[in-house]
Amino acid sequence: MYHHPKAKWKVTKSWIEDGPEKPAKVEVEGPSTCPDSDASFTWTRFKMYDDDGELYYEGVMNQYCDGFEPLNHYGMPNAGCTEIRILEQGKWVTI
Repeated sequence: MYHHPKAKWKVTKSWIEDGPEKPAKVEVEGPSTCPDSDASFTWTRFKMYDDDGELYYEGVMNQYCDGFEPLNHYGMPNAGCTEIRILEQGKWVTI
């Protein structure tokens, strides 16, 4: 699978740590080769869900991600997430 060298994502909230009423703040970034120049990126919000539609994580990814990096690198192996949605023109869209 091709990975753009400038692709970067960040998981900022976990909805599985403390339950659905209060998300836990987390700081997980990927991939390990991602650059540090955050200021030059355009960020898109995302949410990751399990196969029952339960929200597990929220975060942001930059314009170089194909959309599935956070899911493949973190959500799926860490918690079994199977779906990722992005905020597009004010609506959450499954990709």
